[in-house]
Amino acid sequence: MKRIKIAVLGILHAHGLSNFKSILTHSEVFEFVGLCPDYETKEEMDKGQIPAEDFRRGFAELQKEFGKIPILSFEELLAYPGLEAVAIESYEADLTKYAIAAAKRGLHIFMDKPGGESVSDFARLIALAKEQNLVLNFGYMYRKNPAVIALLDMIKQGEIGKVTCVEAHMDCDHTDRVRAWLGNFQGGMTYFLGCHLIDLIYRIQGKPNKIIPMNTSTGISGVQSKDYGFAVFEYDTGPSFFKTSAAEFGGFMRRQLVVTGTEGSVEIKPLEYFKDGKMYTDMRVVTRKQNGKENWNAFGEVKTFGPIERYDVMLLPFAAQIRGEQENDYSYDYELGLFRLIAEVCGIKEEEA
Repeated sequence: MKRIKIAVLGILHAHGLSNFKSILTHSEVFEFVGLCPDYETKEEMDKGQIPAEDFRRGFAELQKEFGKIPILSFEELLAYPGLEAVAIESYEADLTKYAIAAAKRGLHIFMDKPGGESVSDFARLIALAKEQNLVLNFGYMYRKNPAVIALLDMIKQGEIGKVTCVEAHMDCDHTDRVRAWLGNFQGGMTYFLGCHLIDLIYRIQGKPNKIIPMNTSTGISGVQSKDYGFAVFEYDTGPSFFKTSAAEFGGFMRRQLVVTGTEGSVEIKPLEYFKDGKMYTDMRVVTRKQNGKENWNAFGEVKTFGPIERYDVMLLPFAAQIRGEQENDYSYDYELGLFRLIAEVCGIKEEEA
């Protein structure tokens, strides 16, 4: 199997260290050439969600496990001989800026979500990738959740009939520091984590007829950022919605996706959970075909998926797409439509980008 020559650009994203570790772990898939940090000072490090001392500790652990990590300048990365791909894990606001530079170099791109706050810049990135037929993957981890993949296949096969409603939750109990940090972005928690949920709803139901955003602040501990995200999407069959909170104790186990159809419903809850150090997910399915037309209160069938390596299931398909062994399930046009939808829910105006 041909290894993909890859560099990592940035590490300040919340998932940066984890995705970086996945690349280093799979040396049979990736030929890692070096890291270009997106920080030089503690102040720049503190732009990220994770405090500087935690980044330093995490990076030191990677060095202890994998040995010395080559450090590249931005110019050295872009000029690296034979480089094929780059994984961009920078501070959220800089993601698209770096991705455009990589696309100009003709590099395949894995970049974390959601892609900065400039709609025009994001559209430019999509155009560059499309022109050169570059593989472009994003860090929406639920796309590769096996229960979500099974659900999408059920919908495609008509097993739950016509979809009438989608409900999605993704909650955390963040520190006051992180909740205040959300104020760096329009939309706050909706920008940071709600984008995952918008991706799910958009994939299942497409563009809504109307959006009613209700992003707000809980005001807990005097923090005024929009740490509570909520929006209703109106469709012909009725409303769907998402909710994301940074101030909900026990919220991780309430992360869920519920899809209702005319012939059944599917509940994935929790979207992820840990057991004996491994990650799993559970899906409950209730259909008329399984349970009888009148048995409306049937519990249904539960299937457990796992263990799941959250970051491996994103990065290994990225390599397979570069090698031409897999197709990307998410088109350039889909990604642009999704970004525009996220921007609208967050209150980001395209003409101001």
